[in-house]
Amino acid sequence: MKTFYLIGASGVGKSTISRELAREIPEIERIQLDEIYEEYRKRQNNHELAIQKTKERVQEIESIKDEKIYVIDIGAYAQKHVETEFWRDRSASMICIKNTEEFCYGNYRARGGNRMDLVKWRKSEFGGNRSAVYACAKYVVDSTGLDLHTTKEEVFKILEKLKHI
Repeated sequence: MKTFYLIGASGVGKSTISRELAREIPEIERIQLDEIYEEYRKRQNNHELAIQKTKERVQEIESIKDEKIYVIDIGAYAQKHVETEFWRDRSASMICIKNTEEFCYGNYRARGGNRMDLVKWRKSEFGGNRSAVYACAKYVVDSTGLDLHTTKEEVFKILEKLKHI
């Protein structure tokens, strides 16, 4: 079993790429951390519990002994609220997908994200803990100018390389 982490700004394509990889490659299981975080935050109305359960789920996945490849989509909440040190410990298996702010913000808006204007979005995506988490990633895929298929192939090349390390 191998565990890999996808990080990047909202709208960069983490969820789409992880979904496509899982659809095409039977050994891949996709995990979306924001779903775990939101489940506890909404159900229990407890931010601290949500962070704790998110971290526990990552540790649980890392301890599984099977033949699967786990691709963990570290969404906005997990990137922002789980301390950087937790992610830094996983940097050797972390892939940051980057693109232009215009691209990411456009996708954020196209998906119905209308809580923030560009200035607030930029601060949320690149301020504080988020930039520190992006910097943790050992691998970077710059998807600027690439189509989804090519970006996915670039991520897959890294997964293949890491799978054999």
